[in-house]
Order: sequence, then structure tokens, then C-alpha cells
Amino acid sequence: MIDNINTNSMERQLAQTQKLAALGLLLSSITHETHNLNNCITFNTPILRDYLKEVVPIIDNYAKNHEGFELLGKSYPEFRKEVFEIVDNIEHASSRITTTVSGLRKFVSRNSAENQRWVHLKQVIEDVVVICRGRLMEEVRSFEVSIPEDLPLITIDPVSLEQVLVNLLINAIQATDKKNSWIRIDARQDRSLQSHGRGN
Repeated sequence: MIDNINTNSMERQLAQTQKLAALGLLLSSITHETHNLNNCITFNTPILRDYLKEVVPIIDNYAKNHEGFELLGKSYPEFRKEVFEIVDNIEHASSRITTTVSGLRKFVSRNSAENQRWVHLKQVIEDVVVICRGRLMEEVRSFEVSIPEDLPLITIDPVSLEQVLVNLLINAIQATDKKNSWIRIDARQDRSLQSHGRGN
């Protein structure tokens, strides 16, 4: 009975970990993609404003010689005013996006720092394999995992580490040749870095 309770508890914890890892990965992807797209808006809006400043005087001269000149069903003075208001609105919205993305990045970073603890790397890798097992079985012909039993504990946010490893594994799946695809996860401790650290 106790074994069943422990097993159920572990399964619930694993399911929760998988959900958090997936959510964190999704949030990181969204903020990254949004940041890149918003950079395009931020970069091009001032250029658009400069273009308008060059073009508008030409239209101004035309409007002076054509009484009642309209554009898009608006009087020219009204149209002229709205064009620059629209550019200002785009710039303001882009600034809001930048602030929002920055806040999300700080939230993810802060949570990562607060959640750091001693973890077994082998357990983290095994959890990642479970998360990606479905795609691995469907798209990869050969998959191997080699993890020594004597890997030391590391201090890290396990959810953030899972996000990174899941992303790497998915990228590897997407990059494989479907006919002869194979992926191998090989974890090992770098003894040279350990010795170097003691020397310092």
C-alpha cells in the first residue's frame, strides 16, 4: 500500500514537473519571439516617421493648389494629423511591448534564482526523456542515454534546466535524418575543470 502511495506521489510530481517545464519553455519561446518581432517595429517606426516627413511637404503643396483635397474620405488636414498620430501610437505600443517582455524575463529569471537547489543531473535528464519520449518514438530510429551513476549533485533550478534540455532535444529531433536518425545523450563529469577549480 505504501509503495502504491509513493508511486502515485512520484507520478504526480513528475506530471507537475512536466507541466512546469512545458510552461516555462513556452513562456521563454513567446518572450523571445515577441522580442525579435518587436525589435522590427521599434527599428522601423522612426524610419517610417522620417519618410512621412519627407513626403508630407510634397502633399502639402499639392493640397494648397487643390481646394477640398481629400484622402481616404478625410479632409487633408485631418488625414495629415491622423497619419502622425498613428505612427505615435505604434511607437507607444512597441514601448509597452518592450516593458511587458522585460517584466516577463525578470519574472522567469527571478523564479529561476529562487528555485535553485541541489539536484541529481541523472534524474533531470531522465525526466526530460519522459517529456520527449512521444516524439522520440515517432521520429527517431535509434535513441540512447548514457548517464553515469556517480555524477555529483549540482545546484540549479531543475525546471529551467529541463527547459534547456527539452529545447535541445527537440532541436536534435528536428535536425535528424528521418530514415537513419539517431540521438544519444551522453553525460559525464569533466575532471579537468574540477582539478582546475581546486587549484584556484
